[in-house]
Amino acid sequence: MSTRMAEDDETDGRAALAPPLFTHPYDAIPEAELAHAPEDVPEPAATHWRARLAPYAAISAGGLLGANTRYLTGQWAARWPGPLPWGTLLINVTGSLALGFFLTLVTERFIGRAVTRLFVATGFLGAYTTFSTFGVETITLAQHHLYGAALAYIAASLTLGLAAVVAGAAAARAL
Repeated sequence: MSTRMAEDDETDGRAALAPPLFTHPYDAIPEAELAHAPEDVPEPAATHWRARLAPYAAISAGGLLGANTRYLTGQWAARWPGPLPWGTLLINVTGSLALGFFLTLVTERFIGRAVTRLFVATGFLGAYTTFSTFGVETITLAQHHLYGAALAYIAASLTLGLAAVVAGAAAARAL
């Protein structure tokens, strides 16, 4: 941090740097959720087993819904005209918007349960967004000598995806 920023910080008490767009979703987990039961009180076996299984169940359920939503969205957008893979672009932009919104909401506005964050961010949005497909489709456009379309697709995906993350975070802060 520069000397000027440090001086501003000390004189008026305001932070010199803007906060990050959003923090890691697990930074906001309440201490109570992270704490373990006291060792002298045995935890029932069924409760322990369910607690260990819950994150995997949440990710799996979210992934099931996210993958199917991705498929349906891609099928719908496949009817759009032109050489661009509109479905993947739409999915990446809306997924970026949703992830920016959700992570900002759960890290700044409301403290949710860890399993909810796993269901939405890791499961649903992890299965819904399609960056690997973006890479394959970009190469396919280039292999078909559609270099302009490939560059437009890269520019649109990056620009709109990043803008969607910012818009999602702004929308969550506006609530």
